[in-house]
Amino acid sequence: MKKFLPKIVDYFKSTFTGQYYRELQQSWTGRAINAISFMMVIAALALWVTLFTLLRDGLTAKPVAANVSTAVSCFAFFGGLVLAIFIGGWTGNLLRRVFWKVLVKLGK
Repeated sequence: MKKFLPKIVDYFKSTFTGQYYRELQQSWTGRAINAISFMMVIAALALWVTLFTLLRDGLTAKPVAANVSTAVSCFAFFGGLVLAIFIGGWTGNLLRRVFWKVLVKLGK
């Protein structure tokens, strides 16, 4: 582990430092790529709200006790929101890193 950690640090220093990286970070392309995480979270939230609405409409068609239906709907909605934020952020960060690596390689 002691040999592996300095290699990782050196890799990130060589990849994400230098004049080209700073110029790229301050350009509109760099700012757009940094916004990917936010856009993915918004897209995941919109997808979850749409899916929840369709699911809720399907579940309320059957006769269920009001207390149970409300509790399950509340738990599913807010639990799904937290999950959608987590998945959207994770996906957005993954895409952002991939795009940054591609742009840095194109610039070198």
